[in-house]
Formats: sequence, C-alpha cells, structure tokens
Amino acid sequence: FFRVPSLLAASMSKHGVRQLTRLTALYSDVGKSSQGLRDFIFKEGLKEFKAHTPDVKWSFAVTRDGRRDPHPKLIASYADGSSQVMPLKNVPVEGVQMRAWQLRNQAGHNPQKHRNRHLERPVQSIQGHWNPYLWLHDAPVAPAAIEGEMLAAVDGLAGHNPQK
Repeated sequence: FFRVPSLLAASMSKHGVRQLTRLTALYSDVGKSSQGLRDFIFKEGLKEFKAHTPDVKWSFAVTRDGRRDPHPKLIASYADGSSQVMPLKNVPVEGVQMRAWQLRNQAGHNPQKHRNRHLERPVQSIQGHWNPYLWLHDAPVAPAAIEGEMLAAVDGLAGHNPQK
C-alpha cells in the first residue's frame, strides 16, 4: 500500500465539506493498460480508500471488448458541478491510489490567477516611487527646515553648562 502522509492528512474542503462527490472508474476487462486500475479495484486499494472516504460514491464502467474506450481513467465529479478526468494508461496500483487521493484532495475548479495590477504597472506614477521615508517619520536625515532649528538649539545648548 502506497501511503503519502500529506495526501492522507489534508483534504480540500469548502466550509468543512469535501468537494469530491463521485469517482467513476472506466477500464477494460481484458486490456493490459487497465491492469493497475483492475488491481486497485479488486484488491485492498479500493477498500482502504472507501474506508477513509465514505462520502465519495463510486461507479464503474467496464468495456469487455476494449474498443469503445481502450484506456483506463478516473472521472471525478465535484460538488460545484465541475469534473476532472485523470488518465491511467499503464499506471501501476500505487500510482492509481496516489491519483485517487489527489482527486479527493482537490477542490474541482481550476485555481484563479490573482491580478496584481498595482504591482506590475508598465506606466510609472507621476508622484514618484514610494519609499519608507516618504512621510519623514523615521528619516535618517532631518529635512533642511528642521535642520536649521536643530542647529540653533544645539548652539544654544553649547553655551549652557548644566553643571554650574
């Protein structure tokens, strides 16, 4: 039994509900490319998968002559109405099990690309680039107007001796 701890521990859910609702296994009864999927179904792989995911319904479509759909595949149906096809041509039992867990752990929809337009602008701002000293709170050098006042205060302190 091929066990990947991260795949067993995590499951993609939305509001605490797993998104995978049905797995359909399409395979040939006699084809050599379906051997891994047949071993997964008729040996301990499917029983263990069902024990961990009782909420997922299974259905099977078997072709006896191998002509209609010669290569095996898993079709995953998700709660949002989307489906995903995972081809399993010449995949061993461990690979079938890993792909079944992978389909279980997905949310079903394709991830959306985030648009960072404010970070990747071709036209620069006329106000200039932002820097950490823009508002002069933590400026390492005081501005010229304040600098003159500070120098005057320092000169005033130079003549004052507090130890007298």
